[in-house]
Amino acid sequence: MLANFRLAAAAALLTVVPSVFAQTFTDCDPLLKECPSDPALGTFASFNWTKEAADAKVWNVTAQPIDFSLDGAQFTISRKGEGPTIASNFYIFWGRVSVVMKAASGVGVVSSIVLESADRDEIDWEWLGGNSTHVQTNFFGKADTSSYNRDVWHPIDNALAEHNYTTVWTQEKTEFYIDDNLVRTLTFDDPKAKNTTVGDRYPQTPMQVKIGNWVPMENATGTVEWAGGLADWSKAPFVQLVRSVEVQDFTNGKEYTYGDRSGSWQSIQVTPGNSTVADYLSKPRGVNGRFNALSQGVKIGIIIAAISVAAILVLLIAFCCIKNRRAGRKEKAIADAEWERNVNELQQYKRMMVAEEEIHPRVKGGYI
Repeated sequence: MLANFRLAAAAALLTVVPSVFAQTFTDCDPLLKECPSDPALGTFASFNWTKEAADAKVWNVTAQPIDFSLDGAQFTISRKGEGPTIASNFYIFWGRVSVVMKAASGVGVVSSIVLESADRDEIDWEWLGGNSTHVQTNFFGKADTSSYNRDVWHPIDNALAEHNYTTVWTQEKTEFYIDDNLVRTLTFDDPKAKNTTVGDRYPQTPMQVKIGNWVPMENATGTVEWAGGLADWSKAPFVQLVRSVEVQDFTNGKEYTYGDRSGSWQSIQVTPGNSTVADYLSKPRGVNGRFNALSQGVKIGIIIAAISVAAILVLLIAFCCIKNRRAGRKEKAIADAEWERNVNELQQYKRMMVAEEEIHPRVKGGYI
């Protein structure tokens, strides 16, 4: 994945492996032995992580948890040793991958988008948190590190701001786009993609999508130098923000199998049928998804029923208000009658006192 990292002395390699493995590794190398088939995507899929979290049946979150919010997926590094990464549970065999994201800021911090196959063909986007003017694209074939001149640095207006990064990968060529602007084209017959025969180091086997954020280990001097220096942990957390991912598999199939150990695109066998992921994504998920999957008649019935229930609730509320109002009027009438009775009694008492005064006028000390 990292040209300068692979250029580092072999003695430093073992110190770098833990960080690199957060992004690139293979469970089974089909160049060495028979491996399980790769589950295909076989369709187009769009993932908006500002509206929903990554589904565990489609994506695998490794290392640290990833926070999903209205802003998107947050790949956060708060302390040494962290490297949040997400990898697709599906593979594409030629296709398009588009990611809207914002790279993490901070010297020594690396954000990345990686397409990687089981035999370690690789197509990379990488951002250095201390470099706001350029983004790097790179590729490798069969994990071949015999050459270190495949990377290209592309000027960009604020590399640490949000942009759309797209990779279009076919048998003939791979194109890299920034905000729909083509910035690089790698052809199958590019001299840099040749080891012994034309295109033998061109990425050409089914790819998995990986996105992650990481910091090189401090004793991995080659990688630290490439990343711009040691990370300043007083400025943590370092956050890579991914809003959305779109993936188009240009091959329709259920799974992809290596027919031999050559690692050539011609050796890949495509099993026909719908993939497990495609079947899962085609089914309605969540309340909105299930409602949208209903027939128009059923939707109308549900809406009418909901309106009817709402109307009944309104009527009940109105009835209760009227009833309470009538009860209030009755209570007021009773209170008014009581008040009038009390006033009448008071007036009657006053008249009696006046009459008593006339019959027995008071003098000093008492009545006459």
